[in-house]
Amino acid sequence: RAHSAGSVDELARHRRDECAGRRMQCRFCGEERVAGQLSLDARDRLRGFSQHETDCGGRTADCPRCGGKVKLKDLPVHLRIHAFDKKSDDAAAAAAAAANGGGDGAASAAAKDADVAAAAAATRAAEA
Repeated sequence: RAHSAGSVDELARHRRDECAGRRMQCRFCGEERVAGQLSLDARDRLRGFSQHETDCGGRTADCPRCGGKVKLKDLPVHLRIHAFDKKSDDAAAAAAAAANGGGDGAASAAAKDADVAAAAAATRAAEA
């Protein structure tokens, strides 16, 4: 049967983005597998997770900042919360230092760089 250009484009998009039979790499374990169905969990479905990624991302890892157990799929948001808290703490410390007539900006910048490096390492470890 003949296909119009629109239907061929739609089929290509389906095979690339939606088809349960397409090959995909899990963002948590890195294993290549058949995508399968989208997640049954509504929140994970909005993130575009397959059911495997919902299950695989449900495993926990220790947060490098607080040591708490965090689901792999929630680790990036968890680390951003730490970064936000750190920025709030830094802003309060800078305001207090300014009010007291001083402060060590270099030490604060070094601590911030260490936090960013720790968050990146945790994300890489969680994805491995």
